[in-house]
Amino acid sequence: MIKTAVFGGSFDPVHIEHINIAKACVKELGIERLIVLPTENPPHKRAAETPFGFRAEMAGIAFSEVAAEIIVDETERENDGVNYSAENLPKLKKKYGDFVFVIGGDSLDAIESWKNPEFIVRNFQIAVFNRTGYPDAQKKADELNEKWHGDIKVMKYVGKAVDSHGIRDRLYLQERADGVPPKVKEYINSHNLYSRFDGYISKAKGFLDEKRFVHSKNTALAALELNRAHKLGVDYDKVLLAGLLHDVGKKFDKIPLSCDMEDIPADSLGTPVQHQFVSAVIVRDDFHITDDEILNAIRYHTTGRENMSALEKIVYCADLVSSERDFDGVEELRAALADDFGSGFLKCLTYSRDYVLKTGRTVYPLTDKAINYYKENL
Repeated sequence: MIKTAVFGGSFDPVHIEHINIAKACVKELGIERLIVLPTENPPHKRAAETPFGFRAEMAGIAFSEVAAEIIVDETERENDGVNYSAENLPKLKKKYGDFVFVIGGDSLDAIESWKNPEFIVRNFQIAVFNRTGYPDAQKKADELNEKWHGDIKVMKYVGKAVDSHGIRDRLYLQERADGVPPKVKEYINSHNLYSRFDGYISKAKGFLDEKRFVHSKNTALAALELNRAHKLGVDYDKVLLAGLLHDVGKKFDKIPLSCDMEDIPADSLGTPVQHQFVSAVIVRDDFHITDDEILNAIRYHTTGRENMSALEKIVYCADLVSSERDFDGVEELRAALADDFGSGFLKCLTYSRDYVLKTGRTVYPLTDKAINYYKENL
């Protein structure tokens, strides 16, 4: 009998670690046939952004270099509603016979929250791959094998810290996306995938010098990662756009004639914080973005304020710790944000205030009010 594995994922986009995992299955498990299962409406993860057909074709291209028979299965597209492994795995068994179900250590850790997990563990052989930065899955595998008499094996291969989320962020921002196989990148380009922000990016270039443009994209990337890492739940598009466009008013020493002066506080004129208010007006009037959450995140990204929204906090912090920043203390701020977003945010506010004082400048009133507010309301 042909030894078969089923490997599911959003593949949005498929990347080199997906291929390495498949190759490890061939080497370690003796797999001769790989069923690639693009997901559609998974119950435990956000649905893929790219349409199923494109992701299926990308998977077919990428996995073609694996030394096994490759079948891209469309079972999940054919189903209505949410897809559950407990319902799909028996269907796949009818089609292909016995197989090894390949999952990541994070999925194994969460499997008891899935629908009918005992049924899955008792009835299907499972191969688990660890990933760099995640706990070893062996303890969980041993626990479930004993609890439900399963056949869960942890593979020797440990996946590198590459993920589709970060790659997708960079593709949307027209940044180099390491980890995408060349043929998949060609497919992405030829089908104009991950391009829905291109108009905003092109227009932003007209308002930003090269250094500021790099910073703006890095701020967007940092903001997206903060939102994801801390499960803050802010809309993806709002995070990206607020991060990308937060500084479009930076180059204007004088207020552009197109700006309504009612939108620019008089006490900000000629100060380093003037640009946050100008940027918000430009984004509203020139980029035609009227969403108040986005505009406020831009409007207060330098000073902060009392009772900020999650998006405002995200952009405030991302602006300060974006990847090109190298000032003394930035690593401490990054570490604080990684450990706890709330307290890290307050440290960012306090650092900014203290830096302004060290330079001998006057702290804008909104900043002091924000710090006092968050000391009481973290």
